[in-house]
Amino acid sequence: MLLTDIQAAMGSHRIDGWLVASFRGSNPIFHDLTGIAHPFTRRTVLWLPAQGDAVLLGSAVDGHSLVSGVDWIKRTVQYAGLSDLQHHLTALLHGAQRVAMEYTPEGTNPPISRVDAGFVDWVRAQGPAVVSSGDLISLLLRWDAGQVADHRAAAVIVDRVRAAAFREAFARTDTVEPATEHELTATILAQFAAAGLVDGGVDVAVNAHAADPHYVPSAERPTPIRPGDSLLIDLWARRPGDRSPFADSTWMGFAGPEPPPELMRAFIAVREARDAGIALLETAWRGGRALRGREVDRHVRALLVGQGYPTQFSHRTGHSLGWRHVHGDGTNLDDFEFPDDRMLAPVAGVTVEPGLYFPGRFGVRLEVSIVLTEQGPLVTTGRQDALETP
Repeated sequence: MLLTDIQAAMGSHRIDGWLVASFRGSNPIFHDLTGIAHPFTRRTVLWLPAQGDAVLLGSAVDGHSLVSGVDWIKRTVQYAGLSDLQHHLTALLHGAQRVAMEYTPEGTNPPISRVDAGFVDWVRAQGPAVVSSGDLISLLLRWDAGQVADHRAAAVIVDRVRAAAFREAFARTDTVEPATEHELTATILAQFAAAGLVDGGVDVAVNAHAADPHYVPSAERPTPIRPGDSLLIDLWARRPGDRSPFADSTWMGFAGPEPPPELMRAFIAVREARDAGIALLETAWRGGRALRGREVDRHVRALLVGQGYPTQFSHRTGHSLGWRHVHGDGTNLDDFEFPDDRMLAPVAGVTVEPGLYFPGRFGVRLEVSIVLTEQGPLVTTGRQDALETP
């Protein structure tokens, strides 16, 4: 039972309760826990004590729809106005020493930090210390067998569509009508839709455009893919379903027989960094050692610095795979942008995607999707070893 698991985790972290607050849909964790899909017009709070029954607290203004979709929330309380809300919260918090909220010290991890600072201040004023709910969120976001199956099915299609995109691009590079970034993007999204995938996204980036990690092609400025161009394709999609996770992949290509030495050197460095990240996950699993997300990023980043690229890796090593968004709310492989101290634990999905970026020239990124299972890390999308070429 989810509540039992959460309460056990709170006990191991010396947390007396988890206060999950949302305002107009601001906190997706609230909706995951309560099973309530629609946002309320007033602040709504779920109180999960380390022992005892969960309490759903909402405004009487929203009372007609204050109905949880899970059977373990057995008590619902309606409040009238701010003072009544504070009265009920004070009673719920009585005696609590440590309360978890969607908060991180200094706001360093935005995927966790969903609650406004003023509300955190008010809770602290009632007596308890406020701690991050990050580890509890990771527990909530564990995948079941159906989600793993959905992800693996999506990964097969993502790989197939990516391979077809490179074939199309390279077949037309030396013609009077070469494929453009924007055209290839539209083709990939159409193939996702035809294969039954939803929420697809893609970055197709030629040469210097690939130096922008989140470049988006433009129909107004179509860039053709010609002989001698480097080509990055990053694509993601998922199967239909409220909790069906994304599969995400990035590969590199060169539209010619002989890639430039600087491109090959960067490709090899990124490939080795990606493989080092995967190997660390595998080694930790075999040794029974739990890794924190930031450890993997630190390990991969050190390798690229040692290869002579101290500043060219300008984003994290990888992200959690979600279902609301390809960048999920679980543990990220990040010690650079949003340092993530949470543990990497099964069953969950992550990406490993180091990159090197040279503004005005080119960029290289290689990405695989991985499912962390009880049997070890499982790489689910293609693992590129050589540049795609015509």
